[in-house]
Amino acid sequence: MKTPRRGFELLGQSLLLLSILLAGGCRTREARVRFPNATVNGQPARLVFDSGSDQTRIFQQSADHFGLKIVVTAPPENTVGKGIARSAVSEPAVLQVGGQELTNQLPVLLPPWFMSTANLGDMLISWHDVRRSILVFDPSNRVIHSALNLPSQVTNWLHFKICPDQQLYLEIPLADGTRAAFLVDTGNPGGVILPPAKWDEWQKTQTNAQVKKRLVANIGGYGATQEAWADELSLGPLTLSDLPVQRMIHSELRHETANFGGTIGLYALARMEMVLDGPNQQAYLRPLPPPGPAYGHFDRPGIKPDAKQPATGQGDWTVVGDLRLDYQTLAASALVDSAFSKSSRGLFAGALADLTQAIALTPSPDYFRYRASVRRLSHDLAGAVADCTRALELDPNHGDSLKQRALIESALGRTNEAFQDVNRDLELYPLDPEAWLTRGKVRAEHNDLIGSIDDLSHCLTLQSNNPAALLGRGYARTWSGQPAEALRDLNAALKLNPGNPEAYAHRAFAKCLLGDFRGALSDCAHARKYPGTLGIRAMIYEIQGDFESALADWSRMIKSTNDVGVSALHRHFLLQRMGRPDEGFASFVDSWPAGWEKSVGLFITGKSSEEALKRSYVGEAGDQQATCRYYYYLGMARLLARDQVGARQAWEACLATERRDLGSFHFARAELSRLNGARAR
Repeated sequence: MKTPRRGFELLGQSLLLLSILLAGGCRTREARVRFPNATVNGQPARLVFDSGSDQTRIFQQSADHFGLKIVVTAPPENTVGKGIARSAVSEPAVLQVGGQELTNQLPVLLPPWFMSTANLGDMLISWHDVRRSILVFDPSNRVIHSALNLPSQVTNWLHFKICPDQQLYLEIPLADGTRAAFLVDTGNPGGVILPPAKWDEWQKTQTNAQVKKRLVANIGGYGATQEAWADELSLGPLTLSDLPVQRMIHSELRHETANFGGTIGLYALARMEMVLDGPNQQAYLRPLPPPGPAYGHFDRPGIKPDAKQPATGQGDWTVVGDLRLDYQTLAASALVDSAFSKSSRGLFAGALADLTQAIALTPSPDYFRYRASVRRLSHDLAGAVADCTRALELDPNHGDSLKQRALIESALGRTNEAFQDVNRDLELYPLDPEAWLTRGKVRAEHNDLIGSIDDLSHCLTLQSNNPAALLGRGYARTWSGQPAEALRDLNAALKLNPGNPEAYAHRAFAKCLLGDFRGALSDCAHARKYPGTLGIRAMIYEIQGDFESALADWSRMIKSTNDVGVSALHRHFLLQRMGRPDEGFASFVDSWPAGWEKSVGLFITGKSSEEALKRSYVGEAGDQQATCRYYYYLGMARLLARDQVGARQAWEACLATERRDLGSFHFARAELSRLNGARAR
């Protein structure tokens, strides 16, 4: 049975909600380190010390409570897990915290509807904003006080240098003579969290340790990991007893540098006393004797499980919560969310690793399709096809995999296979707008613009505000000679997605065809990030008759792309018609691979006949698009030979073809207009 796309999104949100509410790493379920007697604009506030955060943040509902105006500024930040929070900023506020008064605009976290921040206080205070204070940590009550002077008793404690950083790092000398930076993270509820390599080293020394699989979820990220109980753990001279040790998940590895030793979490901090001397950049620590407080993941002799966090499990999986779940599914979901976050930042290798782990846990057709998407983005098209095929072996009616494979097959030039997949998808799900959108894209890629317009119109009948369908139909209408209709579609697409550079690029060409050259060039400026913009702008300049600007852009195209044929031909034509030499062009053409561009180059350099050029274009099949292109370039060659009559005949034949080559038709029309203008004068 096909699940609608919105259903997949809701399913993903539901699994994420469960992982946040039930996972042992969930920050909302742990007591946090509070600053007493803190205020925001003079009002009492629950301010929580999060020394692992790179900046102080206020929650949306707290900003509303304190009457602070906020403005949403961006989608999720790189350091915030996918779907967890959007970023915003508040108007300036006055904070009294840790013996300091701060006046700042405040970054605002806007969690999704399903996430409660009630147990997180009103704000998360970073180390950076209280680093000038002397702070005393009370492990039993999880409160941090400010002090005017350094307590005298700390002189006999262990002391370590505080590293200059936005977050709280301690420099700890290790037994091998090196120094490692450990992140002290009061926002992480775990014990000591080790990077994967250091976890593996530690594991080799723990022959009797019980290792449990664990799901970790918090504001920063989520994933599946491993955890074991340590009777004793030494970090250089700092020896801690009776605490959990955990393998670091992917989202936490952003902290890692060459000398990164690991993270000291809130449970580990509860196993010691700590005083932070910010002015002198020194931290004083005194480990506490066992036993440690209750911890929901491990039952230990003499320690009652935490009543607020009863441990539940299935197999060797353990999470904290009140329900029994399919833990492998939940872990796989966390890995998929991590993969989405990495893929959005271009970290395709990490995303592929996460999805491969998710597939090992739960071989879902959806997960194979997700991995196919990442492979496609990383240009592994063969691997992407294989993943789609595997998904369809698991579910022959998996519509998203049929659509995905159709698009990849189309990009590989396997037209028949692409249409077989998308037609099968439409047979199964004729009311799915995405199926019509996909076939419209495939048709456009194979220059069936009229068919593409029909399919995209059908998609818009089912879903009138689909920006991709509006963009695609705008493109097809532009290049099929319907610029006015195209402009309406592209305006609507940009209204739905104002920042889409591709829509600006295609609207630029539609405006060019309508004679709005100023508007066209303005749209090109907005489309700089779209890879094809430079070529579109060169076409606009050439059609407009601004040959100098066109020459500059075609020259840039030759330097910036491997597909130099079209750019080199137009550059040659412009240089010749402007009376300038194009030295080396003939030998440059000889180096091109076989194709229509080389056929044109050989003809205009006198190395091939007009009849040979025609045979290479038209052939036995009588391809109308190839014929259109042939007549345009034949006309350019005749124009350079000063045969205006012959050029006119060729371009008129170009415009008379039933199926037009996308670029050649518009160039020929512009050249005819110039010839007619010259004849009128």
